[in-house]
Amino acid sequence: MTKTVGCFFTILLAVAVTLVGQLTLYVPDDYPTIQAAIDTAKPWQSVYVKANTYCENIVIRESLVISAETGTVMNPFDVDKPTITVGMNARHVLINSLNVQGGSCGLVVVGVAQAHAYDAFKNPCSGPRTNLLEGGDDEN
Repeated sequence: MTKTVGCFFTILLAVAVTLVGQLTLYVPDDYPTIQAAIDTAKPWQSVYVKANTYCENIVIRESLVISAETGTVMNPFDVDKPTITVGMNARHVLINSLNVQGGSCGLVVVGVAQAHAYDAFKNPCSGPRTNLLEGGDDEN
């Protein structure tokens, strides 16, 4: 009986470790771009971006967490578009330590979506757009 219980907990621990490891998607280890990781992510998953300079405009359509290593810089591919757009279905988005530079705007939040940004930097937005605030958070 003791061996059976011990084996059960060993298997349960192995499954738990495997599942927890799959909750975070790593850029560029698992996905070449931030957008590729976002497109694969399920709601509430985490995307971890390793330090590098990324040149892309991203669209977030689901609730998720994006965290970046210190020194991670994101420049827009298309400077006439927002660097980050959060869509209406993304009810809660957390962006942490992502240095957003350039572009027409750092972050646009559409509809009733909510986005919180910490230690993120941006260009100011004009019009009905939400800005990332350095060291703070913004909601729409």
